[in-house]
Amino acid sequence: PLGSDPIRLLVIEDNRHVAALYQEALTPPVFEARISSNGEDGLLLYDAWKPDIILLDILLPKISGYSLLRMIREERKDATTAIIMATALSSAEDVRDCARFAIQGYLVKPIDFRMATSQILHCYAKLHPEKARPYLESLRSC
Repeated sequence: PLGSDPIRLLVIEDNRHVAALYQEALTPPVFEARISSNGEDGLLLYDAWKPDIILLDILLPKISGYSLLRMIREERKDATTAIIMATALSSAEDVRDCARFAIQGYLVKPIDFRMATSQILHCYAKLHPEKARPYLESLRSC
């Protein structure tokens, strides 16, 4: 059986179409997903809700995803929330800049939403293997 509670997933994505695809693909019983369309609101939701995973775009209005990443890791000293960058920026420099802040994954858009759950769970497992295991095992049995 799956874990008792869904994994709390905060998606911070300003493109409404992409956000809707995430909402459709990342569903219970695996995820309880919440969506924010800009960095400022995303930070408020992060502080209030304490997600297990953040799926974070870099190019966001109000506060960039890169600044948000730095704020969560350095200012809030959060090393337990899995952070996965999901962005169209794919240069080695972009990846390196984010990797400095101990991210668990870097997904380059366009994302294959059929694979999104598996990719996100594998990234989450790098930080929390015990919590991710039942969900990953359920995917293998499908």
